Amino acid sequence: MDRIVRVVLVVCAWMFVLAAPAHAQTRDLDCADFSSQSAAQDELNRAPGDPNRLDPDGDGVACELGLPSTSQLASYVLAGAVLVGGVSSALYLRQRRRSSGRSEQDLERRVAGLSSNLQEAARVVGEIENEVQARQSLLDRLKEDAERAEALSRLHASEVEAVAQALRGQLAALERRSFRSNILLSSVFYILGTISGIIINIFVP
Repeated sequence: MDRIVRVVLVVCAWMFVLAAPAHAQTRDLDCADFSSQSAAQDELNRAPGDPNRLDPDGDGVACELGLPSTSQLASYVLAGAVLVGGVSSALYLRQRRRSSGRSEQDLERRVAGLSSNLQEAARVVGEIENEVQARQSLLDRLKEDAERAEALSRLHASEVEAVAQALRGQLAALERRSFRSNILLSSVFYILGTISGIIINIFVP
């Protein structure tokens, strides 16, 4: 882009240089061709009718105030306009190219940011899915543990009932055995008491 600007500036400079002496091709002499105002005045007096337009206002004074001629002014204005237009166009194109480059860079940054955000969102979604799966697995294990505990509770209840029944049976057997033992002991003591009474009656007068 800087190369284009340099080329435009060189072209404008050459146009300025070429336009400046254009008046020399249409006029033999001009105020710039004289070293002093008196020399220009001598030329005006020598050539009646002012073919070189040394006295544009017609007051008889050549090249007054040292102002350039009309052709020179037109050439300078034209060259300045071309120069300003060329420089302005070059600067506008450069600014537009920079703006376009910045727009492309902004778009690339936005696309990169959007891609990064999408990747981050995908990562978060993956973490959430993993967390949901972990909690679902934990829930399944809790359900299995609850079913196992319920089965064990039912099994324990049946075992407890069986043990209680066995204990009740043993208690009943012990009660029956104790009852029989009491009866037997009572009978033995009764018999012994009776025998003792008989012996005492026999041997004691």
